[in-house]
Amino acid sequence: MKFQLGKCYQHTTGHKLSVIGLVDSHLYGSSLMAETNDDNERFMCVGRDESATVNYTEITREEFRKNYIS
Repeated sequence: MKFQLGKCYQHTTGHKLSVIGLVDSHLYGSSLMAETNDDNERFMCVGRDESATVNYTEITREEFRKNYIS
């Protein structure tokens, strides 16, 4: 599985992310940008290959939003 634009994912640790765009960063090169449910880091670059999705499963947008906005 690879991360896809517009999809939401949850890690086995409970970390959730929603892939929102494709960026060309100086540090990571061509990467996907994700919105997260982490209070300390709202956005992050995620990899585009299968190794980036280890321990993630796809979830619905409703599951991503649940307990996200307080």
